[in-house]
Amino acid sequence: MSTATLIHSSSREADNAVRVARVAAAGRVQAARIAREHREAAERAKALTVASEWVEDLRAAGADRVGFKICTDEGKFRLRATLADAVGILARHWGEDVEAWGLNSTGEFVGEGW
Repeated sequence: MSTATLIHSSSREADNAVRVARVAAAGRVQAARIAREHREAAERAKALTVASEWVEDLRAAGADRVGFKICTDEGKFRLRATLADAVGILARHWGEDVEAWGLNSTGEFVGEGW
């Protein structure tokens, strides 16, 4: 008859290694999230700056409204907006398929198209 010996081994070392790995992964995820937020904020700031400059050029050319054609996966949308609202619309749809043009009070096209 043989005797089996039960050897008790602690899993503390393995548990600690898992904890260290989780903390390191959480740090990497947080750093990536912060970097992504900074990139998105910089992109929004760039979009607002470019859109504001374009709208100011339209204002100087005599426009009082902006016409838009926005193409998305759901279809094409056409709208008209005031100059003040146009900056927000252009910034919100930055990087998408957008056409925009200035319109004066008689409905004539003015300025350069977007």
